[in-house]
Amino acid sequence: MYNFIFCFFFASLALSAHATSYYVSAAGNDFNSGTSELTPWKSISKVNSIQFAPGDNLYFRGGDTFNGSIYLDSSDGNNPAAVFTISSYGNGRATINAGNSYGIFGYNTSGIRIENLVLTGSGMNSNNQDGLGFYADLPGDIKLKGLSFHHIEVKNFGKTGVKIGSWNGNTGYENLLLDGLVVHDNLWDGILVYGYIGFNNYVGYPHKNVVIRNCVSYNNPGVADPNAIRGNGIVLSNTDGGLIEHCAAFNNGAGNVHCGGPGGIWVYDARGVTIQYNESFGNHSTSLCDGLGFDLDGGSRDCIMQYNYSHDNDGGGFLMGQMLNGRPWKNNICRYNISENDGRHNAAGITLFKEGSTTVMDSCLVYHNTVYMTPAAANSSEAAFKITEWYTGVEHAMIFNNIFVTTGGVPLVDVPSGYEGYFAGNLYWSSGAPFLIRYRGVDYSSLSDWRNATGNEKTGATLRGIHADPLLVQPGNGGTVYPEPADKLVAYRLQEGSPAIDAGINLETQFGIFGGPADFWGESASQGAGNDVGAGEFEPVSSDADEKQNSSETVPVIRYHPESGILYVAGEGITRIELYSTAGRLVRNYTVYDSPVALPCGDLPHGIYFVRTGTDHNSWPGKLIRAGY
Repeated sequence: MYNFIFCFFFASLALSAHATSYYVSAAGNDFNSGTSELTPWKSISKVNSIQFAPGDNLYFRGGDTFNGSIYLDSSDGNNPAAVFTISSYGNGRATINAGNSYGIFGYNTSGIRIENLVLTGSGMNSNNQDGLGFYADLPGDIKLKGLSFHHIEVKNFGKTGVKIGSWNGNTGYENLLLDGLVVHDNLWDGILVYGYIGFNNYVGYPHKNVVIRNCVSYNNPGVADPNAIRGNGIVLSNTDGGLIEHCAAFNNGAGNVHCGGPGGIWVYDARGVTIQYNESFGNHSTSLCDGLGFDLDGGSRDCIMQYNYSHDNDGGGFLMGQMLNGRPWKNNICRYNISENDGRHNAAGITLFKEGSTTVMDSCLVYHNTVYMTPAAANSSEAAFKITEWYTGVEHAMIFNNIFVTTGGVPLVDVPSGYEGYFAGNLYWSSGAPFLIRYRGVDYSSLSDWRNATGNEKTGATLRGIHADPLLVQPGNGGTVYPEPADKLVAYRLQEGSPAIDAGINLETQFGIFGGPADFWGESASQGAGNDVGAGEFEPVSSDADEKQNSSETVPVIRYHPESGILYVAGEGITRIELYSTAGRLVRNYTVYDSPVALPCGDLPHGIYFVRTGTDHNSWPGKLIRAGY
């Protein structure tokens, strides 16, 4: 063992000792050595003639444009222990102008980091390639590691903006990271991670541990191909373990005609993937299905959608469904999400569907979500919660502690004949219209009638469920939060006196379900005398004792998000924000000119800090945050 460590250490040292940095500038010369900023190369043609060793660096001068396409294969990098990096140097980002070809393509290689570049094609209707693509087809179920992409803009390509995939058994990528990508105005799709699909003969997964974070995918319309799904924002598939977080997807899919996609952010054939802290809105489809916000699609299992905001999509806000010939769909969760006016053309706020009579769809947990739905002229079958009448066999659908609000007579729940679900602890409100639940072919005009006829909204002999106005702050006016994080949304917070406060079922004691550590806004998921119904726990805006500076000034809202390292502060009259260590030392001091403000604090050392806000003359009570965890 000691000999192995000794040899590995010196092998790594040898690799790094021979690593070389190369530079490319529009003012350079391909006859130069390329090994310094004073002797740069000039062209991508020169770059493609070089085999880059593990640990090498390739830098393009920021602000310059380089015409051509970069091709990488197994002779470039290909060692995750000593990553080959491609980036920009100097001021700004370099642009790779691919014209009618691809931007960067990597084939059967690993150990590569690409960052701080702009990749552009000639235009989505003239270019005919992907922007950034990596593909693997090695035999033997090989997992290529050490591949990551950071802070890259990809635009104007005729196929997919960013396309990472494989097609040979379970060969694929492991520990793949896409961080801070902005992908837009590409014809086919925005971001796509895919792999070989076994169909009825699934063993294992091509990819493992894929992370997509801080990415934005928009204006990727798709093309009118009746045989393929086009126009997706972000899709992750064929993956064992994954995360999509702090992303936004909008205005995708308008050119799609295929029924079965597209959508804003979704996964399929995946195990253990979490989708969280994202916003997906204004996504489209010209077919009669999808254009969805979020989706745990066919073959998903042990996946979670949480802390997401979906609104104004053609399709359902939060879909969960099984595809024909997919591997079993099991044990998936949709919790602490908010949907506003989704289902403009099809589906509902939260929708379950099943394709195929023999495929398994079992155990779907839907709890602590808030759904608001107004009538849509193009969708006569919308509802707050809906099971689509395709194929029966949707087993163990359990719907707890959600707020369902509709207006204009839109059904609160629509479950067709032959299907069923178990509803308990939910709050229902038909604003301006009579109560309406459609369940197994029968319309119910009161909660008590539905409860008595079906056994829903009961736990044993205890009556559950509420028919009342939840007193949301401003339902229907959530709007678009992006580019702020989704939890800046305030329209669906509970007002004081809401019947949802402390009215939820304790899911852990009642059903053995762990309800999650936090609500939509990052607050404790259990406060006060009980669990609140809906996506968020009630949090008083102010109190005379500790949240008012005077009768006209309320204490600012302070929130810190460890995942993004962003400190959010909002409130009237703020002119300064101060961060103190636990020893009382001032570590940060910000002058504020407008509110709300988002401050990058991800570089704070591991520890606990006290955040204080105030004016030039007064200070408000502060808040402790935990940073660097």
